[in-house]
Amino acid sequence: MRRLLWILYYEAADMLSRSMLEIYNGKWRGKIPEQNGKSYRIAGTVQYPDEAFTDAGQQKSWLLWSNLHKSFRTSGYAQIEHANLFQAWPFSDRDHIINESNADLFMRIFDCPELVLTPNEEETAANLIRLDYLHKKGGKLYPSVPIMTYECQSKIQQLLRGATSEIAFKYVEAVAEIGERILLPATRKDLIEEYAHFVMGVNAFFPIGFLYYYGMNGAEPALEILKDYGLSSNAICIYYRK
Repeated sequence: MRRLLWILYYEAADMLSRSMLEIYNGKWRGKIPEQNGKSYRIAGTVQYPDEAFTDAGQQKSWLLWSNLHKSFRTSGYAQIEHANLFQAWPFSDRDHIINESNADLFMRIFDCPELVLTPNEEETAANLIRLDYLHKKGGKLYPSVPIMTYECQSKIQQLLRGATSEIAFKYVEAVAEIGERILLPATRKDLIEEYAHFVMGVNAFFPIGFLYYYGMNGAEPALEILKDYGLSSNAICIYYRK
């Protein structure tokens, strides 16, 4: 269950972000253009001569985070998707562990744990065991990562969307008030669209880095604390379509 929590953290944060963006964008609908009229956006940070930069040091309550989804077609599946939902320290780079050379074998093992392997396949499987993608039990091989259909993912998202809807309104009001009090007065009128859709819309309503931080570093961490993050498949999920 604690392994599955890594996936649920991501899905819950994603659903919360979607709800918050819908609410926040609704506040501006009809008041500003839908886009900036360009095919790009640029933002930067300026430090004036009379200002000093203060480094917060190690005292942080968030994690820099990214994710990458890669899709493959295998002999038994129209599509499988390797979703690295939390690509950040302290994990190693796991974006390419499932790839064109081993995706088919991985899913065949998923379908048939007692699959008889060739010597080359045994070597591939041994590497996936080392990387925590497979494990042996009772002489059989089993995936160590959650594997689900896209329909199952959608049902999980629907449940979490409903569960986070109330907090979405509270969070949007609180964050919007800060932006309107501190940032909006300093924003040129011709850049209001950039403020709403980019400065706030892209940066203010994505709490996943904070959630993972407290899940790993809270007084009673909810997420599984690992001895070796370099050899862990936590927060990896496989989605598939037949």
